[in-house]
Amino acid sequence: MKKIFILAVAFVSLFSSCSKDESTSSTNTTTSQLVATINGTKKTFNTVQVSYTTYYKTNDFLRVTASINNNPNEIIEMDIQNDGSTGSQNVASLDYLVSNVRYSSSYLNSTRSTIIQTNSNKKLVGTFVAKLYEGSNGSSQVKSCEITDGSFSLSY
Repeated sequence: MKKIFILAVAFVSLFSSCSKDESTSSTNTTTSQLVATINGTKKTFNTVQVSYTTYYKTNDFLRVTASINNNPNEIIEMDIQNDGSTGSQNVASLDYLVSNVRYSSSYLNSTRSTIIQTNSNKKLVGTFVAKLYEGSNGSSQVKSCEITDGSFSLSY
């Protein structure tokens, strides 16, 4: 009986010490960053996530979400075509979110210029500038945000 008890304890301790491997996040903070000057202040977005998304059921895009030290109160989002194309016509949207206010290239009078230099082998490199406006908040005063000297080098 004593031998069975010792075997049972050994068996239980053997299996309780093993654990399942955890999955890793798509956040890459060591080789990816996005840098931009926003309203005159240079900022480095060093927590970057790249995920896949679809528009209009036909085009696959990469959604880039970048924050500063993983702070959700200040984010830049970009949707970039996932077809290997480079140049100036492959960014669907560029948004800057700060303190729950969204400035977007989709809003009236917003402008942006983006150039994708590398879009292959899970690497994105490019530059951007933009003048973004917030969505209508019901008032006649709509705030804007100017982004200059924007660049990114992302591995995902």
